Amino acid sequence: MKISNALKALILNTLVFVLTGCTHGERFNKVIPHLQRSLHSGFEFQHGAYKPVSDSDKNDDTIKSEILKRFQEFSKVKVIELSDFDKTLRPIGVGMQTIFEQTLLKLIEERTVTRVMVLFHTKAPATPLVTPENTAPPEAMSKPMQCDSARAKTISDRTVTVRNLAKSDPEKVTLYIAYPESGMQIRKTDQQAIYQKEVANEQNKCLKDLPFPLCQHSCRLS
Repeated sequence: MKISNALKALILNTLVFVLTGCTHGERFNKVIPHLQRSLHSGFEFQHGAYKPVSDSDKNDDTIKSEILKRFQEFSKVKVIELSDFDKTLRPIGVGMQTIFEQTLLKLIEERTVTRVMVLFHTKAPATPLVTPENTAPPEAMSKPMQCDSARAKTISDRTVTVRNLAKSDPEKVTLYIAYPESGMQIRKTDQQAIYQKEVANEQNKCLKDLPFPLCQHSCRLS
């Protein structure tokens, strides 16, 4: 679905408003504790079934332990920063994304959550939607990743969960794929074609393509 520039600006301003926590009111304060409990229990359930598929059961357990630890930290402070080598962090960070997406889908299915707005803000159209479903092709990975089953699985898993979000009930879910307009050129021609096909797919009623111009600011010191 294509969006006008005016609507893009409105959406981005609204998202900034919401994501920075500018939401108040008695009803909001009553609903949030219940929502947090549901999210926690849902996440822990999906986490229990999650399989990182690394090179050993011991490493799988370590990855899952770190995912739960990071999620608990995120639940308290709302923003976390992960800093380490890609080999170490990708299975944890993207694994947490996958579980979170699975949890949202389940909460929507169970009607625990009635309305969800999801925003993926990346430097190019999101990897899961420029990659064929349930695959992790070499062109979507660096060479070291191609030999690492745990990191490869982070790509194939999310090609499924993100598409499931896109196919959700549009009355309940809105999925924005936000990226700089120039970011499309980062993707290869075949990846661009896959993404455009997903955007045009009538089944993806929740999917909103949101490319935006980068603002250039200049400053003169006197």
